[in-house]
Amino acid sequence: MAIIHAAAAARLAASALLLAGGCCSVSRVDAAPVVTTAARPTHQPLRPPLPRPTPQQLQYQAMEIGALVHFQMFTYDNNTYKDDPSLFQPTKLNIDQWVQSFVALGVKEAVLTVKHGSGFLLWPSNATMPDGQRYNFSVAYSSWREGHGDVVAEFIKACNKADIGVGYYYSIGSNFFANAHGWSPSQLEEVEKQHLRELWATLPYSNKAGGKKGLTEIWFDGTRSAPDKTTNWLPRSDYPLTHRALSAWLYAQGATRRP
Repeated sequence: MAIIHAAAAARLAASALLLAGGCCSVSRVDAAPVVTTAARPTHQPLRPPLPRPTPQQLQYQAMEIGALVHFQMFTYDNNTYKDDPSLFQPTKLNIDQWVQSFVALGVKEAVLTVKHGSGFLLWPSNATMPDGQRYNFSVAYSSWREGHGDVVAEFIKACNKADIGVGYYYSIGSNFFANAHGWSPSQLEEVEKQHLRELWATLPYSNKAGGKKGLTEIWFDGTRSAPDKTTNWLPRSDYPLTHRALSAWLYAQGATRRP
């Protein structure tokens, strides 16, 4: 507070403050004018900008509705983990009907469990096992369609026809078939890499298979520690192929790049 013993000086001071953008009030104390000034508010420093989604993330969000199809050996073996590909016996499989349901719901992307914890493959893989033989726990070794069935190829075709993005769910580090045959973690890793090359870098399963959207998602699962020795999960510490390492490896293979 400033006390000025001249009325003229008070008016001049008040005018100067107003011109400068400040605030003032004039009052009288014992006939002397009083000029009270208020300091300008202190501006807080600008906060750093919030993270913004990438164009790919915005595209993913814009799809809004996706579908996950869990159609696997478990559909037929009642989760008993039997090492028998002949148990896979669809009798009324109609993937076009699946996709028609997706379209009616407004689905923009559908993900298929191409391999789950049993180790059974929904496509006729040509991967080789540690003993050099062809991976023999797949649709190719089922009597369904005399061993010529291919659920993944049919799924791609139906989704492409409906202009729906295609995604693959593949559980890594969890394979009952491999455990039953005594594979080491490193042996399992090499077989899984063969599977992934087929799915994401080889026709007819890669994003070069056709359709406007092609492959839109890669969904990994697995590498969890086993609660006991009776499950098919490999302990995380024993399995070197982590999700991040696997993503980097796939990118290096060219599997995640658009054609």
